[in-house]
Amino acid sequence: METVLRPYQKAGVAWLEFLRQNNFGGILADEMGLGKTLQTLALLQSHAAEARDGSLKPAPALIVCPTSLVFNWLAEAKKFTPALKVLALEGPNREALFQKIPEHDVVVTSYALIRRDAERYREFEFEFDTVVLDEAQRIKNRQTQNAQAVKAVRARHRLVLTGTPMENSVLDLWSIFDFLMPGYLGSAQDFRERYEIPIARDQAPPVQARLARRLRPFILRRLKRDVARDLPAKLEQVSFCELTEEQRAVYQQVIEASRREVMEAVGAEGLARSRMVILTALLRLRQVCCDLRLLKLEHVDPATASAKLIVRRIAGGSDRWRASRPGL
Repeated sequence: METVLRPYQKAGVAWLEFLRQNNFGGILADEMGLGKTLQTLALLQSHAAEARDGSLKPAPALIVCPTSLVFNWLAEAKKFTPALKVLALEGPNREALFQKIPEHDVVVTSYALIRRDAERYREFEFEFDTVVLDEAQRIKNRQTQNAQAVKAVRARHRLVLTGTPMENSVLDLWSIFDFLMPGYLGSAQDFRERYEIPIARDQAPPVQARLARRLRPFILRRLKRDVARDLPAKLEQVSFCELTEEQRAVYQQVIEASRREVMEAVGAEGLARSRMVILTALLRLRQVCCDLRLLKLEHVDPATASAKLIVRRIAGGSDRWRASRPGL
């Protein structure tokens, strides 16, 4: 691992270790592509090895991430930290896997599953060594089941990985810190009155500065241009494509039906109460533009179901796509 980590990644692991030794939580907020996963695995491997050398049975670490990243964590662990025994807690038959958790160093699950399995985690007689939240903006709303489920998990140490600690308002930060170090930023109401409202109302530079001083010791944020100048910049190629004939025909049918539904809903319930009908109509139109198979239609020809996929196959498969879409 020492030969794999770049200097800034070694500094990141050392920072995480410092927080751990002092019983603090922290947010590793490096820009995407700088190796937050690798730094976390290095930290977990280090402590698993120390526990074994000391003839202790290490408590497992729990990693919670979006469903789409579960197998990425497994692949990264297999590649860079093969000594770690990793368990993927997923799938419809995962009930039997709960008994195997103590036998592993790292357990990986998703936000979607941890909220379903919240009661099982409450039943554990042990506590996890570390709980890591990847893409932690998933708990920015303190009232969601995601936030409540992960905050109920017992652990000695807590760590957050996210490139965007704050998306909508500074209250996002409160929810994340309520997971990391409950009580550090006071109650949600107190935080809202002291920080969120003044900053949202008139920016309030002194209030921002005061909040930054409280948060700075527990957030590590590095940009690619500052620490890894040798890495290439992210390249994006935008390709425009026209709908296939089959997509165009379905689009016309959907837009006509959607107009009728929207007009009837607005006439019967008013604009304010018709938002879900409008949003559903827009969603269906986006699905048509993306791939007809998303609509679960019968007799869809895969060869002409998506203009985006046709262009992608021609171009090689790594572009961002924008399909032409007439307005509703």
